[in-house]
Amino acid sequence: MKKKITTAKFAVGIVIMFVCLWIYLLGSGMVFRAASSLFNPKAAIFIMSMVILLVEYFFIKLTVNKLLKLSMEDLGMPKVRFEPRWIVIGFVLPLVILGIYLLMPKETLAIDRGQDVLFYVAAAVVWNGIYPGFIEEMIFRGLFLRLFEMRFNRIAGILVPSISFAAIHLLNGEIDLPSKIMLLIGGTAVGVMFSLIALAGRSVWNSAIVHVLWDFFIIGIFSFTTTPGPSCLFAYHLTDTNIFITGGEFGIEPSLLSTIAYIIVAIVAYRELRQKQL
Repeated sequence: MKKKITTAKFAVGIVIMFVCLWIYLLGSGMVFRAASSLFNPKAAIFIMSMVILLVEYFFIKLTVNKLLKLSMEDLGMPKVRFEPRWIVIGFVLPLVILGIYLLMPKETLAIDRGQDVLFYVAAAVVWNGIYPGFIEEMIFRGLFLRLFEMRFNRIAGILVPSISFAAIHLLNGEIDLPSKIMLLIGGTAVGVMFSLIALAGRSVWNSAIVHVLWDFFIIGIFSFTTTPGPSCLFAYHLTDTNIFITGGEFGIEPSLLSTIAYIIVAIVAYRELRQKQL
């Protein structure tokens, strides 16, 4: 029997979720500036990432336990462990997409990292991978999904956070309307994929490892956009102008190719969910 929560607890949970989003989106800047005043900016990136990650985890743990009378397991956050098949899928998904795009006609954008290659690889692991991967999964596939599932139903628990997850990425910068539409569709698809992975394994850590590996390769190491990320090592501009191929101004993450890949992985997770009768 799945747990149910009252409207009052649901409202409190939503407030907790918005506080978590505030810490993630705005609090990180405060911590980074404080760390930069004590250490160099490079060290501050890693300090900020780990501080915010720990603050988010323990804030969720304390508030849901004391205010909602729920455990971390109720939110799909048991002890941290990863199921091997999702680690494998986490590698295969971005590498297949990258393999296809690296074969396409493209222009190489000049990036000179000098002697700091190891730093940028480490930054790709922590700043681009672990930091957003774990925090976004705790918020969207932990708090958000489980709150809606316990108050309404599983479909609401999957769809509402997934659409919200896509919409919040519109804050990443100014992009044109077609790119926004692509982002909303692709972002919702990847949100559904992460949701089904988390539900199939009854743990957000499985969706987190897939998320981390995707961001590491697609954002941290390689970039296929007109404006490469500040920490990527290899940046390319696709010469093909078809928005379904390029994903628009946001990059290849919401492209048709990536979206199809999300759907395939989502189907794998859904079949596992049905087999386990969860």
